[in-house]
Amino acid sequence: MGSPALSIISALLTALWGTVYFRNRKNEKKWPLAFKAAATCMPLGEAFFCCLSGGFQNPVCMGIAAGAFFCAAADVLLELHFLSGMGVFALGHVCFLAALLSAAPLSGRHLIFFLLLFAASLLFHGRKLPQTGALALPIVLYGALLSAMTAAALAVFPQAPGAAAGALLFYISDNMICLRLYRPDHSDTFSAFVLIFYYSAIWLLCSSACFF
Repeated sequence: MGSPALSIISALLTALWGTVYFRNRKNEKKWPLAFKAAATCMPLGEAFFCCLSGGFQNPVCMGIAAGAFFCAAADVLLELHFLSGMGVFALGHVCFLAALLSAAPLSGRHLIFFLLLFAASLLFHGRKLPQTGALALPIVLYGALLSAMTAAALAVFPQAPGAAAGALLFYISDNMICLRLYRPDHSDTFSAFVLIFYYSAIWLLCSSACFF
């Protein structure tokens, strides 16, 4: 079982480092990226502790921890080279997907959820997707992987509602990020919500790791 105190500390530190990053993200220097990654590392530490407590025998815990690790690395890469960051985030989703499929083996529910989520993603981007040029195909492939991961999380909803909620927030956050490719001049409020959804997603997924 997870520790409530550890989850609370993880949430507070994630919020703290995420706020430091947000307030300094427009700085021309790269040091704010360290706080962006540090915010993700707080839930990662919680998931790692769950792995340690279980003697690294729980494949769900280990998969979620590995996914969070790749997300922390992608946090930095995404700001330096968008496509590289997307690729590393994709590795994180592969880990999350493998972990969630260990908890709930593939079934018809997965397929239904996947088709609904992927269709919604394509409709969301609609005619604006071709505007991204060479990024269009990677975005579609990434969207398919993100939809598969979210579908797998929804399939474990009765057992781990936190994981399902976290995956949905990840789905929303990543689709919002793509809007920046179509129109970069979004408000600070928009950017704040992207980060809030993203950090909440990571925290919910990692906090649920010990409940499988």
